[in-house]
Formats: sequence, structure tokens, C-alpha cells
Amino acid sequence: AANFDNRGKIDIQTGNLATGAMVIAASGTLDPRGKNSLNANLLGTSGPVDFRWPLTEGEARFLISGINLSLTGDAKASRLNASASLDSAMLPQATIGNVKLTAKSDNFNLAGRAGSVQITLAAGDTSFVNPDINRAIQGPVTITLPLQISPDALGFNGATIESASATAALNGSYKLSASALTGNAKLTIQPAALARLV
Repeated sequence: AANFDNRGKIDIQTGNLATGAMVIAASGTLDPRGKNSLNANLLGTSGPVDFRWPLTEGEARFLISGINLSLTGDAKASRLNASASLDSAMLPQATIGNVKLTAKSDNFNLAGRAGSVQITLAAGDTSFVNPDINRAIQGPVTITLPLQISPDALGFNGATIESASATAALNGSYKLSASALTGNAKLTIQPAALARLV
């Protein structure tokens, strides 16, 4: 059972939702103004969960093995720990496999929608439609994204992309109200990958 109030607080007394494809379990409290103790997870019951999202061109398809979420502590300084495992993620321009995604924060302000979240994505396999990108970037790939969140902007200073043949460092921000992106990037490609591009 779950209880809601008009201030956004949700209390879940060990709830479970099962379908033919997945089981979602959750317990604890989500409160944007007070104490949090939320734990939730999703598991496929007979293989990965097939989740699809329509895009302007084509669709995104995710085969999800499992998702875990923990959010604890005061709303002004919450501790977030989330992880997801995907067999594959298929987008119109790329396919990645054996994906592990984590998101962590030790001091996130739910009430003010602000704080830092450390996001890491690791993929064992990659395939890109663009042949030049496909030759330059080969799995395994690790993306590290130190995300700085504020009500009107997303910052990503210190973001890195590492693959077997190329690395990139990125710094910048995205202003939500203006839909404006600013930043810079430094790309390094191994000689062997450059030879494949010629």
C-alpha cells in the first residue's frame, strides 16, 4: 500500500507490482521536504525487460536486466545510489551492449533540485551506423559524467569518454530556460584508429 499527501510525500509499505515481464518492489518514504528512506528495484521475470521509447526518427529500445534505487536522508542533503544493468541499448544511430549504469550523490538537495551526481556508464560492445565513428570508437567504452544540477542548468565539467582507441574530455553546461549548450571538448585518437579512418 502507498500513501500520498498534498506536499508530494509518498509512503510505501513494502509494495510489489508484478506483470508477465517484470517485478517492481519498493518500500520506504519519498519526501521532497523531509526525511527519505526509499528503496526500489526492478527485475525481469523471464529475461530482460523490453522497454521501447518513440523518437522523432525511429525508436529507442532497451533490454533491461535490472534496476536498483536507494534514496535516503534529509531532503536538503539526500544520498542517492542507483544502478542499472542492460543487455543492450539500441538507438537509431548506435547499439551498445553489456551496459552498466550507476548514479551516485552524497549530498543532493531534493527540495531545491540542486546538487552533484556522479554518473558512470560502461559498455562492453559498441556499434555505430556512421562508419567513421564505428572505426574510431570501439568497445569497451566508459563514460564518466560529473553532473552539476541546478534548477536552470546542467553542468558537466570534467566529463570523460574512454574507449579502446579514442578518449575525450568535455566541459560545459546546458541552460534549460534558453535551451543553450556551451562548452569545449578535447579528443585523442590512437594512431591505429586514425589509420582505420584513412
